[in-house]
Amino acid sequence: MKVLIVTRTLAFGGGAESLVYNTYNKLKERLGTENVKLVSFQHSSIFKFDNIDLYEKALINDSNFNVLKLKAQFRIFKKNQIEITQLDELVNDFEPDIIHTHLFLTEFITRNLNYSKAKWFSHFHDNIEQFENLSLKTFFNKKRLINYIEKRFLFRRYKLNGGNSFIAISDDTFKYANKTTEGYPVHLLQNAIDCSRFYKNEKSLDEKINIINIGNFSENKNQGFLIEVAKQLIDKNKNIYFTLIGYGPTREALIEKVKELKLDDNIHFPGAVLNVEEYLSNSHLYVHTAKKEAFGLVLAEAMASGLPVIAYDTPGVRDVVKDRENGFLIDRFNLDTFIEKINLLIQDANLYSLFSENGLSDSKQFDFSAYIENLIIIYANALKK
Repeated sequence: MKVLIVTRTLAFGGGAESLVYNTYNKLKERLGTENVKLVSFQHSSIFKFDNIDLYEKALINDSNFNVLKLKAQFRIFKKNQIEITQLDELVNDFEPDIIHTHLFLTEFITRNLNYSKAKWFSHFHDNIEQFENLSLKTFFNKKRLINYIEKRFLFRRYKLNGGNSFIAISDDTFKYANKTTEGYPVHLLQNAIDCSRFYKNEKSLDEKINIINIGNFSENKNQGFLIEVAKQLIDKNKNIYFTLIGYGPTREALIEKVKELKLDDNIHFPGAVLNVEEYLSNSHLYVHTAKKEAFGLVLAEAMASGLPVIAYDTPGVRDVVKDRENGFLIDRFNLDTFIEKINLLIQDANLYSLFSENGLSDSKQFDFSAYIENLIIIYANALKK
């Protein structure tokens, strides 16, 4: 079985990039290095942040990883601008049995290929807005209309390439995909982590308390809410520290806000890091304030590190966090309750220990070893049809 994985970029190291990177490496172990290739079409260096190219650097000497020059610009009234020559050459040379794409821009570019020898898979990392079904709203909103035209283009291309299958990362994305993919097969395969990377350090709740958040800095990830949480906690307890890992458009403004509030001794912004497991193992609690979350891969990583989780109650998060078992689920923007639950966990050692042990146990269901076996089964079954 020969598998080609295609993604937009490996930059940022978010859930999608982490899954792609780990899937590629694990498939090579199972299928053989010569039978798996990975393609991206945007170098990490185009994003102007330090350490954003960690995954790309790790693959720099890997001849089966390729960053290609690809482009597809959709135009309603003019001919689409397509540049996929390098991908076309790679596909015809490699002759994959499986082509597996990640993220919508990748979907749109790769479907300009004419290659029906492979079984094609598309990964739903979230509820892709371009897949929304036709409704009255479509005709009164320019963005919705363009999205729907793009969807129709994709589904025509699916037919030309022999069909398509979809993989959804959570219960919520699975339900959405089944409603919007017009009868094509949809498989539920929850996101996975390499549990062997993560470990629990025994820590006392009497020492300084380290609270951590990991994610791209954006309006959706909502780290600004955590600054409000941190201010109230630190005002009452100078021994509480926050570490906010990641990059993104809202990061610099939040750093300035922390300086203005004179909280920079207690709130740290390391940027992108490859050794996230060390940061997690040296923390006490994981906090998550994304307004929307398709799954929340980092939640499973935190649990595998023995950290109780406090998170906004959103559909994707519910796949991982079980309220009052391995953490707390909080109504969005409820500042007082969020702070209350943090204080409860750092003051009640027995409850903290219970959530920690439950999280460690629950995280094992998301281990990559089972994920890869299930993915290969899905591939193999598709090839039989």
